[in-house]
Amino acid sequence: MHQNENALNFIPFTSASVKEVEGWFDDPDTQRFLGGREWLRRIPALLQDSPGVEFRGRRVLARHAWIVYTTGSPVGIVDVERYDDGTAGLALAVAPAMRGKGIGRRILSNLQTLDGLAEVKAFIGAVEPDNEAARRCMRGARFEVAEREDEEGMLRISRSAA
Repeated sequence: MHQNENALNFIPFTSASVKEVEGWFDDPDTQRFLGGREWLRRIPALLQDSPGVEFRGRRVLARHAWIVYTTGSPVGIVDVERYDDGTAGLALAVAPAMRGKGIGRRILSNLQTLDGLAEVKAFIGAVEPDNEAARRCMRGARFEVAEREDEEGMLRISRSAA
């Protein structure tokens, strides 16, 4: 059977995944909006340490992260934290060379199909007000983007998982 070459393949993020994508965090836009390689290097520990902790009044039930491939190359990272109120916070990074091609929208549109996320009622997060590309990506994946900044200077995003 012929596999769709444009299919997204979500592979669980591991310590070995860091080396595959850490170069993305040398990109000025990645650094500006997500920071340097520290977040990326912390993901494996966060996957183990997050469950049970409190975050903004919610208890973390589980944390999941995937490195996303298409045509055999990594194109994105998605990090999702599931909370006891049925919501899930998320972070997304798209390979600099793949930005503007709909990869982020496709990753976000597939969240509900991933192991451990079927019970999520709503996905939530935030984007920087000056990150126009992220706002377009979120809207393209049917996320609502707040018009006004919150107390942290961010625009909150949300999408019901229905």
